Formats: sequence, structure tokens, C-alpha cells
Amino acid sequence: MLTSIDREEISRGMAEGLLYKEIGVRIGRDPSIVSREVARHGGRAGYRAVAAGTAAAAARGWPKLFAVERSPELRTVVIERLREGLHRALVGKGEHMPKKKFDRLRRAVREQLVSPDHYKWFNSVMAHANDFDLDRRLRDLAAELGDLAYFLVGGDVGRWVTAVKKARNSLTHLDEAQRKFDGADLLWLAESMFYVTTLCLLLHTGLKPERLPGIMRHIDRWNDVGRLEGVVDRVAGELPRA
Repeated sequence: MLTSIDREEISRGMAEGLLYKEIGVRIGRDPSIVSREVARHGGRAGYRAVAAGTAAAAARGWPKLFAVERSPELRTVVIERLREGLHRALVGKGEHMPKKKFDRLRRAVREQLVSPDHYKWFNSVMAHANDFDLDRRLRDLAAELGDLAYFLVGGDVGRWVTAVKKARNSLTHLDEAQRKFDGADLLWLAESMFYVTTLCLLLHTGLKPERLPGIMRHIDRWNDVGRLEGVVDRVAGELPRA
């Protein structure tokens, strides 16, 4: 069965003018599967990944796809939020100083330097000043997986962190200047975050670290570090690696 990522890759491949055989190699499927998929869902001129996925689910008699399955943008944001929640709950609360100490400092600064009519503004500005930022939380989760993180983040944790931050910030600030991302790239990035989060959760529920490589071998296509490298570089806006 074709996945959302497969369909996004098919759509991108046709936009690039690739043959069905070339698209099949890209997604690890027989060219006949690609050909039938395109023929069923609008042909080369009308094929759209999301519409094809929705139509395929309906034809199988399955329930409609959830919104997070239909929208690469929403899937990216939701998984990023789940990842942040996991870090807060399991890896650490993510505070630069103990909460009571920070609250005393915040009150002292407010009482000494802020006029009463600006208390509400000051409280909103300081609401998350003691929390670890997104950069720190992402690096902490990747560090939990050790060397295996290399395969799930595209080989470079720093670039992966930049890509996740740019995608999250752009997708959660809905304005005319919002950056447009390729749907397949967002799905790859979302799945990368999902697997990092899932494996960290397994570790914190008692899975022995030595069992992680065996689980990794059953994650479809996640030995393709080169493909994920390209996704990370494009979303991060970085030049391709030499």
C-alpha cells in the first residue's frame, strides 16, 4: 500500500518529468504500481498526492483520513508539539533554574523595575523565560539516541534542528510571508521527528538501548540517509553538503 510520502514523491517526480521507472526506483516500488496509481487519480496532468490518498482510502472502504494524514503542514506541527511534550515529561522539565527561585527573581524584577500598569505585559513576556528553547529540546532528544540519531536526522543534528525550527516557526505564523514547503519534504521531516520521539519514549518506558538497532532496521526507508539529508538541507535553506 502506498504511503503519504510515496504519493508526495510520485507527485514531485512527475513535476520533474521523471519516468514511472525512475519514480519507482525513488520510492522503492515497481513501476507498474506507480503507473496504476497515476492512471487512477487524474493522470500525469491531474495527479495530486492528497486527493489520491483520500480517494484510495475511500475506495478501500476505510474511514476518511485524519486531518494530520491529509496535511503535511499540520502533521509537522502536531508531531513537533508531541515531541516537545515528551521532552517536558520525560527528558526534563527544561528549566534554567528551579521554578521557585525563578518566580522570586521575576517578582523582584517586576516590583523594582516595572510600573503596575505594565504588569500584564511583563508577565506575558516572562511566562516562558525560564524554559529551555526549542533548539535545546531537539538536541536533547537526539542525544538520547546516541549514534542512531545520525540515521533519523539526516546525518547532522545541527542542520536537522535548524530545519525543524524553520518549519515550525513558518507553519505556526500564518501570514502572507509564510514560507511554502514541498509536501514530501514536510512529510519526511515530520516522520523524522516522529521516530526520534517514539524511540526516546520507548527508552523511557524500559526498552534496553541495545534493542534500538533492531527496531531501526524495521523502519521503512530510514537507511536512506542521503534522501533525508536533502530534505533537511532544503527545509533549513542550507547549501547541499559536499
